[in-house]
Amino acid sequence: MKEDERAQAMMRTYLFFTYHPTIVGLKHCLSMSAPRFDLRRVVVFLTCLVFPGVLTGCVVSQSTHDDALQRIQSLQAANRSLKTALDTAQAQRNHATHESTVPTDNRRLQDMLSRSAKILRRQGNAWAIQYGDVPMMVMTSEQHDRIRIMAMVGEGSLVKEANLPLLMQVNFDKALDARYALFQDKLWALYLHPLGSLSETGLTSALMQVANLVKTYGTTYSSSALRFQGDK
Repeated sequence: MKEDERAQAMMRTYLFFTYHPTIVGLKHCLSMSAPRFDLRRVVVFLTCLVFPGVLTGCVVSQSTHDDALQRIQSLQAANRSLKTALDTAQAQRNHATHESTVPTDNRRLQDMLSRSAKILRRQGNAWAIQYGDVPMMVMTSEQHDRIRIMAMVGEGSLVKEANLPLLMQVNFDKALDARYALFQDKLWALYLHPLGSLSETGLTSALMQVANLVKTYGTTYSSSALRFQGDK
């Protein structure tokens, strides 16, 4: 606020000494080729005092003054926006650096999950969560540095009718980091990763991919828009 007031005061001072009719008239008086105390100088100066703008024609309107202040305020607002953007970018870089140096454990994973999904319940190193409309389970092993995120696609007749060769092909080129898997006569969407190196961005991607495998089963069988096609 003090910087704004200081800038506005400087602009008012500049406008006064540049355009005010009395000042302009005085400059005109001093520039006349006559002795310093010539009567003409006195007449010109007094005329500027009594009838501002008569000799100069340079009277600054209030609207001109307001326009100048608005331009200053616009520049200051742009500077503040730029500073905010730079501060945000720096904070993101600092956060990314912090993420890359601090290993993920169950305590940190709890905080990350609470920001990415709805935690339904937790029991030790296992969480039941809801990501959008897809229920999931998250299990970890700090001792072995592993995390498993899984969501059931189906069971019973769906598993019996599953085209396993197709699912193996999907796991190769369309499922990316998540996979289709069979366990206890159920078909799952599964994501496996080292726990310690899993960042919050990586967790968000993992949840999204698992959810997409559940939703696209029977149609596109894909975890994202990407598809691995190998070298041609």
